[in-house]
Amino acid sequence: QLDELNRRLVNEIADREAIEKSSFARDNFLAAMSHEMRTPINALAATTHLLLEENPRPDQIEHLRTLQFAANNLVVFINDILDFSKIEAGKLELDWRPFSPARVLKDIEERFQVPMQEKGLQWQARFDERIPSQLIGDPVRLNQILTNLVQASYNHTEEGEIRVEMHLLELTRSEATLEVLVSGSGKGLPADLLEGMFAQRKPSEEQEDIYADYSTASLSLAITRRLIDLQKGMVEVDNRPGHGTTFRVILPFKVAEEQDQALKKTSLQPAKQDTYADLKGIRILFVEDNKLNQIVVQKLLAKLGIEVFTADDGEKALQVIEEKDFDLILMDIQMPVMDGYRTTAEIRKHPDPRKRDVPIIALTASAFLSETEKAKLFGMNDHVGKPFSPEELLAKIRSCL
Repeated sequence: QLDELNRRLVNEIADREAIEKSSFARDNFLAAMSHEMRTPINALAATTHLLLEENPRPDQIEHLRTLQFAANNLVVFINDILDFSKIEAGKLELDWRPFSPARVLKDIEERFQVPMQEKGLQWQARFDERIPSQLIGDPVRLNQILTNLVQASYNHTEEGEIRVEMHLLELTRSEATLEVLVSGSGKGLPADLLEGMFAQRKPSEEQEDIYADYSTASLSLAITRRLIDLQKGMVEVDNRPGHGTTFRVILPFKVAEEQDQALKKTSLQPAKQDTYADLKGIRILFVEDNKLNQIVVQKLLAKLGIEVFTADDGEKALQVIEEKDFDLILMDIQMPVMDGYRTTAEIRKHPDPRKRDVPIIALTASAFLSETEKAKLFGMNDHVGKPFSPEELLAKIRSCL
């Protein structure tokens, strides 16, 4: 009987090790896939931004905006695939930080502006002014939830309008509960499309294809439901075939201690053009193995009077640092020869404080929050996820100087 117990114990340990090994392999695959897909998308998005600043003709602007929208949709789709796997494995983490809920709503409006116009749809947005200017939550996940719901409404609305409303349900000194309504005046969503959103199905460990029961559209809604659950929120759907669909989402957030009232008044207004004059003349080393990204980012920064030097990998970066001083380093993570982590660790051991203490911003194409935490452990000051907007990159550069 003791021998049988030992055999069962050995088998259980072996099974557990096999599962952990499989999970580790999957995580590595997802990280590599994320990097390989996000890196070229970043070049595509940045190139589109540069072309939009070249005074294109009105018809060219329309085409470029469409290209931007397509690139953004591709990023959303990649995120959905990666997030689904992480959620099912219980590994998706929320990145809680201060953010402007009004800005999130404005971002959604800007993302869908061109496709709405092309389809002849009206955009209606309402923001409750009682909502605190800054909340603490995960703005990326809130943006993802809204994007997926608006996309679903957009796909099934041929005429009329898409309406997004953000209301304050409850406010205490420390917490705020928001209600978000997303509706389309179209024919409503097919019932089978909503099934994945409310299914309690969880794939078994033996199931090879966890996406087998999901189409692209239903996968996005399934992800949305799980993101809402992860944030301890709730979602309801009023779906009336022939009359439209309304999604009602309730999410709790924490209230930021310091409220920027100026932000509340201006975040829904078009931002004043920032010339980034304070960045003119600074010297940046851009460590990146992708030549296309090197060219695009170098052109973007050079237009602002920033002097940019490049290195293809960590070893070359260390050589350049010995020859020149820099105000800041943009460091890719996954590179041949020497990756961004090892390169940063070597820089932080340099005897010259001007070189040792230079601000370093990690450029990561990984979707895993652990990658950004690892970047900090190796001595990086901040991080930017690929694909990034020019404004996001420049804001990070400014904050590190």
